[in-house]
Amino acid sequence: TPDEKIELIACKITCNAAPVTVVSIYVPPKHKIKKEQWKQITRQITTPFVLAGDFNSHHPLWDKYFPTDKEGEELADFIDSELLCIANDGTPT
Repeated sequence: TPDEKIELIACKITCNAAPVTVVSIYVPPKHKIKKEQWKQITRQITTPFVLAGDFNSHHPLWDKYFPTDKEGEELADFIDSELLCIANDGTPT
């Protein structure tokens, strides 16, 4: 339902003396996140970070088999504006 909340958990790990924040996020299917909301979420995360999860959005950058949806466009715009990298080869998950 639209009332479902985003679920997010983060932990900081140290790899070769360099701290990295690892974040797992679940966005419910009916939940709409705009570019500015993605920015609000990531502003709270210590950099560098890895953001992984189930975003329930589609875009050819990470999902070449489904048509792009509005959520995918918002997320792709955010990724582009923040100069983030996608570590997915387009294989469905």
